[in-house]
Amino acid sequence: MHHSFQLASTLDAANVTRVLDLLRTVPGIRGVHAPAGAAHVEVVFDDSLTSVHHLGKLLEEHGYPPVAPQQRSHTCCGGCGGH
Repeated sequence: MHHSFQLASTLDAANVTRVLDLLRTVPGIRGVHAPAGAAHVEVVFDDSLTSVHHLGKLLEEHGYPPVAPQQRSHTCCGGCGGH
């Protein structure tokens, strides 16, 4: 299974390393990608061994709270002219 967590804040290089190290300890994790300067983490995992809920709680407990979908900002960049 693949899931993208939108985080409450942008990750710098040191926090990327912490997040990657944290998530890689979870049984069932197949891949993790978290670019520096971004506020998201991509996770590929075996859903018979872990869950989106468990991973989200783990991130939150370690200071990287995911943003709930209804809390995400949907601002317009204007690139499409509003269409």
